This record gives sequence, structure tokens and C-alpha cells, in this order.
Amino acid sequence: SPDSYLFGIFLKQDGRHVGNIKIGNIHPKHQFADIGIIIGDRDIWGQGFATEAIRLCVRFSFEELKLHKLFAGMVAGNEGSFRAFKKAGFGDSGHFRKHYWMDGEYRDAYIVELLNE
Repeated sequence: SPDSYLFGIFLKQDGRHVGNIKIGNIHPKHQFADIGIIIGDRDIWGQGFATEAIRLCVRFSFEELKLHKLFAGMVAGNEGSFRAFKKAGFGDSGHFRKHYWMDGEYRDAYIVELLNE
């Protein structure tokens, strides 16, 4: 898609595919996009791979795509994702109330953003 980039996340030591990260819904006029990430291999959670992937996408987004802003949302309670974005420089921008339908109930979403300054 011309308004999205999807990247695989692979371990350097054995080439194993452990997740994906995307820069999507790029708005050409306003120069912003959202970032979404999933690390499906729970054995590597908490080891900094998500933070590293986010930082690489930030650099690509700001240096190559010349975007002005990136933002991301995650379900409340996903502290690992929230911490990874914070470590990558994103600031807490608030939340959406009862945004995601999960396990028979609506859950809030955290919103984080980073400006290219």
C-alpha cells in the first residue's frame, strides 16, 4: 500500500521471525502516521526487541519519509507495549475510553505520540 510499510522483526542470532511492525495510514498532507507492533514470541518479551524496532521505525519515518508525527495506541493493561514506546521516546498523550472490545467487555486504550522536532 502506498500509505503503509510493514516490516518483519527477526532475531539476528538465528533469523527467527518473532514479530511485525508497521508504519501505517500515512497522511500525505499532515505528515503523520500510526505505528503498530506485535511480538508474537513470548519468550523474548521484555528483552528490548520492541523498543529497538520502534526506534528503527521512528528513524525511518522521520529521516526517510520526512513525517512530522507518529502515534500509537494499545489496550490498557498492555504495560510491555506502553513501556517500549516510552523507552523509544514517545510521550503519553492520554487515552480513549472503552475503545477496544475484548473478552466480552470494552477496554480503554492508551495513546502515545512522538513529534519530529
